[in-house]
Amino acid sequence: MGAEAHYPEIEYGWIEPGIPLSGEGTLLSVLRFWEKPDLSTARELLSRSCLWNTLVVIGYADTFLEMMRSCIPDVLATKSAGVAGNDLNRAYAEVRSVEFSREVLAALPHRLLVVKDGASGWTDLGTPARVIDTLVRNGIQATWFGSTTGRKAAAPQRASVDRSGDAIECS
Repeated sequence: MGAEAHYPEIEYGWIEPGIPLSGEGTLLSVLRFWEKPDLSTARELLSRSCLWNTLVVIGYADTFLEMMRSCIPDVLATKSAGVAGNDLNRAYAEVRSVEFSREVLAALPHRLLVVKDGASGWTDLGTPARVIDTLVRNGIQATWFGSTTGRKAAAPQRASVDRSGDAIECS
């Protein structure tokens, strides 16, 4: 699923949609994945109506395994050896880290379709600044944050959470 982009985000992956495969234009082929582009590229992708990669994926497990076998065979071999030897702890300790979008999906865009989501309001809540921005944009007042009324809707440049209490410092 690709979310309709609203600004040139550089911390998200992007999907460049191709031709519509449905009459409503919500199901499209995929031309390319762009993983965390620089600002200039993100601006260009936004101007071309590219979508944010939500990493919400639907498909058959066999298809995903086949795609991974073709792109990251070493990872699957390590996992398979761990399963065969009944030693998953060792397999997980030895396997390299993988960026699924970059190493698998970006390598095989011709195998993918994207559903264009323009209505859900999807956002990645991976940082305190994004959580605060979402609260502000939606007029939600969280007791731990204080009043969001009248605040500027832009996300703070920095946000930190005090783990000992409920304070959030923004600047």
